[in-house]
Amino acid sequence: MPRSRDFPANGIEFIKQWKSNNLDKIAVEIQIQKNKSSDVDILDIKDWSDVKTLVGKIDELIERSSLDDKEVLKTCKLHILDHLQQSVLNSKESVEHSHNH
Repeated sequence: MPRSRDFPANGIEFIKQWKSNNLDKIAVEIQIQKNKSSDVDILDIKDWSDVKTLVGKIDELIERSSLDDKEVLKTCKLHILDHLQQSVLNSKESVEHSHNH
């Protein structure tokens, strides 16, 4: 196990900066990918009918796809649903927090 004397001076600050730089690079790459898809309508996650329509279309694609493509589409669907679930939970926490005052 490393000891504090084994860690370089200002090591924590270096790691924080390194992490921040990596996150900045990831954010830029995400923006580039979003720009490539700019002709696609943005999903309004507050409109449940839009969400159901999108998930339904993904399900249709999964049914018609090859085995490899099915795995990719299932992964995309799972990430979308995870994001929606987290958004709902965050909204719930926000409402509960505002009522605690």
